[in-house]
Amino acid sequence: MYAALDAPGGANDIAEFRKTQSGQMIQKLPLRKFVNSDNAYVCSETLLTPFLGLEKDEPTKGAFNFYLSQLRICMEQTFGMMTTEWRIL
Repeated sequence: MYAALDAPGGANDIAEFRKTQSGQMIQKLPLRKFVNSDNAYVCSETLLTPFLGLEKDEPTKGAFNFYLSQLRICMEQTFGMMTTEWRIL
């Protein structure tokens, strides 16, 4: 798990991505290790983002989007539990 606290809360995602060099870390991940992201980023072999537009209507890509969304929901719930326990987060 990686957390970067270098960018203020109002900073956009790409500014944080470049400032903290997260992109370089993500590109160097070993095989079969991925980062789940939203569509603010460009999909790569290690950065998973949902399909948009007409692509999402294809059954396999729709299924990919569904499971990616379920994973994000699980992660957000976990973070919610952590912030309830440790208010500093």
